[in-house]
Amino acid sequence: MTAAIDSSDTDPVRIPGATGSIAANEKLAQCWYRAFDEGDAALLEAILASGWVDIPAPPGTPPGAAGAVRTMKALREAFPDFRITVKDILHDGNRVVVRSAMSGTQCGTFLGMQASGKTLEIQAIDIHDIRAGRIFRTWHSEDWMNGLRQLGFFTAEHAATRNPEKSSSRPG
Repeated sequence: MTAAIDSSDTDPVRIPGATGSIAANEKLAQCWYRAFDEGDAALLEAILASGWVDIPAPPGTPPGAAGAVRTMKALREAFPDFRITVKDILHDGNRVVVRSAMSGTQCGTFLGMQASGKTLEIQAIDIHDIRAGRIFRTWHSEDWMNGLRQLGFFTAEHAATRNPEKSSSRPG
């Protein structure tokens, strides 16, 4: 299913230093990561088309830029030092593919898990579809299974706090 671009999507975001369409698309994609690093909701809203589509969107996330801002804020609340380090950028027409590393120390609740004080670092791949000078759609894949393991989400101690009835010792 493809979302339509409305007339507000035709006004390109002006990015200093961009000289060509590949350079402009790359700079636009880099703004995505800068917005998350800095917790800059206004920048995130400025670079996303009004009908921006998140694939896959976190459960219960509102559509469009509001969903991206909500996700960014939730990550930054759980991981105040949240960072995304861009490792590679590839181009294919109007698509920019970014391989990155996401890191942060869990100081707040994340997916129902109380702050662990542990740091995670995971890999991510994003494909940004750029139209009319804005990010129209983003496909992403992050290694959250490894990240949750780094936070201790799959330990026996954590399982006991999530399922107290299963934590009792077995009769011997």
